[in-house]
Amino acid sequence: QVVRDPKKHLVAGSSAEVIRELEQFQALGVSHFIFRFLDVPSLERFVATVVPHFSTA
Repeated sequence: QVVRDPKKHLVAGSSAEVIRELEQFQALGVSHFIFRFLDVPSLERFVATVVPHFSTA
C-alpha cells in the first residue's frame, strides 16, 4: 500500500526519473494518472520522452 497525500505528491525530474517513478506506481497496479504541466515545453518534453516508454499501441 502506498500512502501519499495527493495534494502534496509531485512527480518531477529528468525523463528517466519520471519513468522510474511511474513504473513504481504501475508495479503497484496503478493504471491511470492525471498530469498537470506548468508550461507547454514541459508537456512537449513529456510527450516526446516519457509517453513512448509506456505506449502499447
